[in-house]
Amino acid sequence: MTLAARFALGLFVVAGTLGSLSAQHPTSVWAGEWGQFQRIQLAGAQYEGAALSVTDCVGQHCTFTLQVKGSKSHGDGSGDLQIESDREAVAHLKVSGNYKCSPLLEMTGTADPVITVKSQDEGCSDFCTPGASFMHSYPLHSRAAFFGSDIAACYAAPGPAQTALCASQPLSQQENQWMRLEWEVMNLGTPALNEKTDRQNMLDDCDGSSKPAGCLANTFQQSMQKLDERKSAWQRDVTEPGNVQEAARKIASVSGYYRHSFKNGDVQGDTFQSTNKLWISKASDHAIRYLVNLEFYNGHSCSRSGEASYKRGGMFVDQEQDASGKMCVFELIPTASGLQLGDPTGVCRMSDCGARGGYGGAFFPFTDRSHPKRFH
Repeated sequence: MTLAARFALGLFVVAGTLGSLSAQHPTSVWAGEWGQFQRIQLAGAQYEGAALSVTDCVGQHCTFTLQVKGSKSHGDGSGDLQIESDREAVAHLKVSGNYKCSPLLEMTGTADPVITVKSQDEGCSDFCTPGASFMHSYPLHSRAAFFGSDIAACYAAPGPAQTALCASQPLSQQENQWMRLEWEVMNLGTPALNEKTDRQNMLDDCDGSSKPAGCLANTFQQSMQKLDERKSAWQRDVTEPGNVQEAARKIASVSGYYRHSFKNGDVQGDTFQSTNKLWISKASDHAIRYLVNLEFYNGHSCSRSGEASYKRGGMFVDQEQDASGKMCVFELIPTASGLQLGDPTGVCRMSDCGARGGYGGAFFPFTDRSHPKRFH
């Protein structure tokens, strides 16, 4: 090979290498966790601050999420980050695949880089409550990506268990599975579960472990087994028939007409009287016929009627599948002082109620009952 050919080949290799580096360099400097959070002791807001996560960079594009939290405001958004250079980028925020706004991002500094959201259009307000904004400066916190349901905690000096969760995608996926199951069963049976409290208790328990990641994996798995058992027990309680003699006694004890009037209002500031009503009568030796109407703020209401059979769990249950295949499980639960209404899956509310209505927590004391009335 001649010297000229070798020189030409060398230029081709160098040019190719430089081209590859220039294509990769801008995205590599943008990838990471940016921002800062501090823990605050205010009800409803554990952390305060702002974070920008830049991950999954390919070519000149990355995936990003923005999150801001305050004592009285918050905002969340995600989308595609278009890298213009190692100093400038455009973030395309979107909802359901549709772009809403495109804030401009600028990076400054080398040893301690900072990304600043320089400007944003009006569409960005769709992602934030009043008082919140994505226009912040986000110092580099970590080149490694964070995982888990509580990214803010990953920034705010977390304990060993939270640190392990932030660093592990498989552990984060397991946490998401646990959360979905906990949400599904939290109102099935008693007592009602609290996902935030239960999660924090598991983190606290694993903080003292020499292997917090392994501890969390085992704890999530054990909790999911218990949640599955709770779900199965509830399903037996609401599907298997109850004792016939007990059913007859309960039917006689709850039958009647319940009426409770109270002061109500609307968003215009007007006030008026509303009345919740419940009719119960015997339908058979093991079932009741019911009609319920509940009223709520701003004129919203819930209304439902049907037959409910006495079940093993000691309540009358009416089950109905909605158009999407989800099961509405309406419960009328006799207590020592009255009747408690239940909608543990939340499906009945979706078909029967206005936006502010719901069956959960509705209670009719025996003191609000008059003599039994039949209805059709």
